[in-house]
Amino acid sequence: MSTNENTPAARPADNRTKAWGYFMIAASVVLGILVLSSPAQFTRLLSTRQTPTPHYAPLSGWVFITTFESDSNTKCLVNRPDLVGLEQQTVSCKSHGTPVEILQWVWQTQLKNRQNCYYYLVRTDDGQGGWIDGGHLTIDPDQPPQESCRLQPTPTP
Repeated sequence: MSTNENTPAARPADNRTKAWGYFMIAASVVLGILVLSSPAQFTRLLSTRQTPTPHYAPLSGWVFITTFESDSNTKCLVNRPDLVGLEQQTVSCKSHGTPVEILQWVWQTQLKNRQNCYYYLVRTDDGQGGWIDGGHLTIDPDQPPQESCRLQPTPTP
């Protein structure tokens, strides 16, 4: 015995197909409204942000604290890298030329008012440690840092 398309046994599947079709239409309408009402926000929502990769290798070994990019003669080590929204606490402050050993580094891409750069976990020879950005470290205390973590001002024409 064969089933006919008009028999009650065939109708529930047909109803499910219709319901799915109505759902897809409703979802398309909502999606269209979102895109038309705020295309920039929608693009941001859907975009998969690529994490910028460093174009240079991190420092390693023993380096020196530098104050070339600062008005102060000391730089402070902090308890964590400079993440947006997280409060940092000063661990200790060291003067220009203090030797530090790099223990670990992270490539930071979401810095407050700074461009992407390395953040280093360092330790002084007396055992004090903390995090500092690469813009305050140098391989030669008589030279500026090899990294710049400061945003450069955009020239105006």
